[in-house]
Amino acid sequence: MAFAARSLVLLASLLTASNALNDWSKPCLEGSCSYDLPDADGHAASGSIKIWSNNKSIITDITQAADWEILECSPDKLAQDIRIVCKSDDSEKCNHLFDGGAEGKVVRLPENCGQNAFGRIGRAWISEDQTVPQDIARRLVRRAGAPPQVRGLTIDTDFAAGDPNKGEVNFSLQGANFQGAKGDIDVEQSIDVRRRDLASNIEVAKKSLDVTKNVLGKRIKISQSKTFEPLVVSKQKNLVNQKVSCPGRSATLTVDANGKAEVIVTIGVVASGNIFPPKFKEFALTTTVDGEINSSIDLKASFSGTLDSGKIPIVPPTNVPGLSFPGILTIGPALKIDGQAVATLDVNVDVNIGVSYKIDNVQAIFPPKNGDKVGTFSIGDTPLKVSASPNVAARGEIQAHIIPALILGIDAIGGRAKADAFINLDASAHAVLTLNANAEASASINTTSIKKRAGPARIAGRQVQTTASANFGGCFDIFAQLDVNAGVEGSLFGLFDASQDINLFTKKFDLFKKCFGNQARSLSGLLMERHVYTALGSHRRMSKISRTLAHLEGRALGCPKAGVTDTQSVVDSPNAAAAVQ
Repeated sequence: MAFAARSLVLLASLLTASNALNDWSKPCLEGSCSYDLPDADGHAASGSIKIWSNNKSIITDITQAADWEILECSPDKLAQDIRIVCKSDDSEKCNHLFDGGAEGKVVRLPENCGQNAFGRIGRAWISEDQTVPQDIARRLVRRAGAPPQVRGLTIDTDFAAGDPNKGEVNFSLQGANFQGAKGDIDVEQSIDVRRRDLASNIEVAKKSLDVTKNVLGKRIKISQSKTFEPLVVSKQKNLVNQKVSCPGRSATLTVDANGKAEVIVTIGVVASGNIFPPKFKEFALTTTVDGEINSSIDLKASFSGTLDSGKIPIVPPTNVPGLSFPGILTIGPALKIDGQAVATLDVNVDVNIGVSYKIDNVQAIFPPKNGDKVGTFSIGDTPLKVSASPNVAARGEIQAHIIPALILGIDAIGGRAKADAFINLDASAHAVLTLNANAEASASINTTSIKKRAGPARIAGRQVQTTASANFGGCFDIFAQLDVNAGVEGSLFGLFDASQDINLFTKKFDLFKKCFGNQARSLSGLLMERHVYTALGSHRRMSKISRTLAHLEGRALGCPKAGVTDTQSVVDSPNAAAAVQ
């Protein structure tokens, strides 16, 4: 898989950041506090968050820097009761916790206490359990021979339950799903500016990375030991298997899909707003996808009628490394592949077509806007085989879709708001065909002798020899298409249009066009008029050839016409896209 440095699109401001925000030696007692996601092994993501308030007492601290010792706290929970003890009852740092009342404050937690860096104090009390481990007791300062009291706190991320009378707590954050994104945050810089930086500094960001490829390991290595493993998903699945009993035989329709994708996904985010009252005021999420889609569709039909399978899962959602500031913002990406088959036929036909694309630096920024920058796409090896019954007047249209989708689940302020951002890459193959009676036809590439030529066909710019009797009439038009769409589901505090869906890229790749016999002049021009229909809801303009198929649409599956014989080869190419630009 040929990845390039531009597969890793970062926020320019994050790439240049090198100074950590968080300082565990200094307490957060002056109305602001910062936290960096850890650099330790096993933490793929990185980033920084800063919180602040005009009320200096509303943000407090229970780390050792604020003279507190943690006696009991789970590292794996977002909501829990904990026990703490102050090093000395007369510590001004400890007393900050109770200035104006502890309940309702936002508190910085030590690294190994809770999943979250910041929590809300829901309740405070003097613990009934006053036991203190000996190693901690030796560090405590006794007053009149008595040790400091052990306190109990209820910690959670229910920031909506905060006391509005205490004032607002603001936040600003930046992060990515790889190391190198932490750094100082300019709280005066608007998200609009940071979003523009996202787009305008992409090239700078790419050039700032020292990227090499390890071919054997199929991984990207970046300076400072940053490593990206491609996500590989692959599965074969039957999309349609229908059978209709007919006199003397059965009419069948089977569609099998082989879905495979190998991708690298990077994400970066900037956001700002209030922890309480909970509100995201500004938000920009960028994601970049590089990789390959190598899939195929195999359709065998001997029926008359119309069928639409609808979207059918081929590969279920598979998690991609994400990014989380627990309790404030979590972005959980997942990759899935759906398939869909749409067929309107009145003829026996067998079609096997590869759906293969290379994806280079496909970018999307959310909320999406028309005109957002997108990467490049190129069609890969596209095996193509088509066989059809040669001796019946019939028409048909086939669409086969392989639809990889990247879903970015967004959870904000402890689940207070949720949204899903997505990129859909609808890779499809389309075939439109008409046949007249008394026909015998076959086509091949670089094969044996030709009996009687009806004229040259072309596959991706190469001449293809075809054979047909003088009375044969018919047309074949086969093409591939890629449609890339980005959108959101959900509003995220009103920042997103809940049903926004924007097309980022659409391109058609002609694979095979040929009209035989007396249809060569009458329909070849009409085939050029057809407009693409996609499973993602793109509109469809009816050309004359499409209108001839309209009478078939909506008709239930039925038996084929009398006299239909076995199929004969029309196209057999190992790579129909060899010359597609």
